[in-house]
Amino acid sequence: MNWFAFSWQNFWFAFLALVFEGVPFILLGSLISGAIAAFVPARVITGLLPKSRFAAILVSGLLGVIFPVCDCGIVPIVRRMLKKGVPLSCGVTYMLASPIVNPLVISSTVVAFQGQAPLLNAGIRVGFGYFIAVRISL
Repeated sequence: MNWFAFSWQNFWFAFLALVFEGVPFILLGSLISGAIAAFVPARVITGLLPKSRFAAILVSGLLGVIFPVCDCGIVPIVRRMLKKGVPLSCGVTYMLASPIVNPLVISSTVVAFQGQAPLLNAGIRVGFGYFIAVRISL
């Protein structure tokens, strides 16, 4: 019994599927990153965060609700925010929590768990994801 059958057709199909799915989001993240670099002064970004390190990390984890970005496009945005003076811990929190606390992800989780306590499952996913992102950053 051969459990792994390699074929170039399957390889290219999977490769191109990943490229076509990920590239638009990476491009969008790069465009947002460029807009941040061009139009948002550093004092605005650092001024939005609380002065307390702990409070800034908590707020950074919730920024995904306001500025939802998927995990494909978050890296260039966080990189630009770090260059603008955002603390590393806040950038890491935003990068880890944003794809989880994103309203689209929350609603798709509720839909995916229809008939299986959807609000509870979505709440557990968001709660634990947010907690882990904050814990890692602390």
